[in-house]
Amino acid sequence: FASGISAGSPTGNEDYQGLTFEVGGVPHAAFSAGPAVDASTGDLTFTLEPHANGVFVFPVTLQDDEGGVSAAQDVTITVNAVNDVPSFMLPVPAEVTVDEDVPGSFAGFATGISAGSDWMGNEGYQSVTFVVDGVPHAAFDAGPVIDNVTGTLAFTPAPHANGDFAFSVKLVDSEGGESSPQNLTIRITPVNDDPSFSLPSPAEAMILEDGAGSFAGFATG
Repeated sequence: FASGISAGSPTGNEDYQGLTFEVGGVPHAAFSAGPAVDASTGDLTFTLEPHANGVFVFPVTLQDDEGGVSAAQDVTITVNAVNDVPSFMLPVPAEVTVDEDVPGSFAGFATGISAGSDWMGNEGYQSVTFVVDGVPHAAFDAGPVIDNVTGTLAFTPAPHANGDFAFSVKLVDSEGGESSPQNLTIRITPVNDDPSFSLPSPAEAMILEDGAGSFAGFATG
């Protein structure tokens, strides 16, 4: 990256001097290491902090061990932003239980809801949506759904539905980024349903005096 590295004298009488590149503004919040320039090879090296992006300018000087300092030259490092995938957390295990015929609402079931890294605010504008694979489902009149702001899990089971139901949940941002899927299990516990029957309307039977009565199918359902 740097070339023509010289201790100073074109005649070589200063070649004994040690040389060091100094990069101003280091350490920097966007870099976990460097930037640094190797005085022997001229190589520029650096390691970025996770999700860091932007344009970063550093003044670079070459110094010898006799106190000589070159004129400063600027190095510009441009790190292009990419769309980081959104993220969220579910409890471990991600299971909820309700009784048959009882709607479910679990506040804060999903936490840590994020559109991705918000380094310098470059993803704060994005909206996110939970996608629950397998919805609609015959065992549910509504949901399950997860609110993208509060993390509340809500659903309404279909009448008399019961059993264990597994779903895959992911978070999608408005730029098309998708989180890794996480599993959700909803357990609906069966309850003893009251017996039922129907009588004709009006529920009346008529026979002659002293007669025996038999009315097939009088009670149904």
